[in-house]
Amino acid sequence: MLITLLFITWFLITLLILLITLTVFFLKETYIFKIHLELVNQVTPLATVTLTVVDEHPQLLLLALLGFFLTTLLSILALALIVSLSLHLIIKHLEREHQWAFNIAATAQCPLPHTTTTLPIIAANWDSNNPTQVYFEYIREHQD
Repeated sequence: MLITLLFITWFLITLLILLITLTVFFLKETYIFKIHLELVNQVTPLATVTLTVVDEHPQLLLLALLGFFLTTLLSILALALIVSLSLHLIIKHLEREHQWAFNIAATAQCPLPHTTTTLPIIAANWDSNNPTQVYFEYIREHQD
């Protein structure tokens, strides 16, 4: 369910990026590109040049902010997808190949009922037929 939701969200965000790109670059009829080169013999501070460019072309700042926001959003979605898929694959691998470790994980998530404490004690019992068999025991209160 989570993976489906992530795929749908990712698709909708990609569609939104495409729509914004088409709107800004292809549907705007008054877009004019001008290159103005002025050679001056003095060094201009970088901040002054940047402010001049932003004052003349305010859409560049908006496009940079939009790109930063969308890149951040897509990287967060990718990370969420990678983490959830990795956990899913690890649990499936434990279930197939290492049943004893899967039992530990399953018991830690859903403790056995009728216990007097919430802290499980995991005790390995060596069995020649099944050396990886693990038993879960709980501390019980003893009445003297």
